Amino acid sequence: MRTNNAFGMTTVGEILRKTLAMYKRRFVLFLSLAAVIYVPYYLFLSAVQLEGSVLAMAGAIVPGVVAQALASAMVVWVIVRSTLGHEVGFVNALGSLTPSLVVRLLGTTLLVTGAVTAGFFLFVVPGLVLLVLFSLVNQVVVVEGIAYIEAVRRSTELIRDSWWRVLSVLLVLVLINLTALVVCHFLFGEAAAVPGQLFGILFAPFWSIALTLLYFDLRTEKEGFAIESLGDLMSNEEDLYIPR
Repeated sequence: MRTNNAFGMTTVGEILRKTLAMYKRRFVLFLSLAAVIYVPYYLFLSAVQLEGSVLAMAGAIVPGVVAQALASAMVVWVIVRSTLGHEVGFVNALGSLTPSLVVRLLGTTLLVTGAVTAGFFLFVVPGLVLLVLFSLVNQVVVVEGIAYIEAVRRSTELIRDSWWRVLSVLLVLVLINLTALVVCHFLFGEAAAVPGQLFGILFAPFWSIALTLLYFDLRTEKEGFAIESLGDLMSNEEDLYIPR
């Protein structure tokens, strides 16, 4: 079993370096888990015309954030299980999305999406602040077994004193994503949608790994968290709840 040094890091660059190393070690698994969620999502977008109204915009945004939450949850599960020395694979990672976990994830995700969207309508800045403060809710729901308002408060508690640092990580991730999309548009022109979606599938695990490592890093910094304190996972894996 690894020590808490597995999650000990201090700089944005170190988080990104460890994210890349972890992604490379389980590249096929992470990519497969992203694909099983995002391919149906992209097929949905291509099959349904969502243009014009606010309702149509919601029809595009909500499935996207739901897909991100589900894919992120499986990434968190893989990271925790593998760090504890357990075998992980596609089938049992997919099985980690138990009905109770999915309900908590979806409820929390919709709550956060509504709050952040309202914040952006209020002169943008409140939305940006909330987006950063709530960026670790998926990790909180999966690891700590709490959801909804309590998960939002917990994410805020972890990030409040490290807001600029978390913002820096998010900005780097967004910049990488936007750069790839610009390159796709430059190379493929009007046919850039499919290459852009393929990159989206490729990049989704990287994003989730980075935020998961950031989550554990903040816990290490603020609470003296050690990997050993992950303790015993529930043997039947009904939930991946790891007490604080």
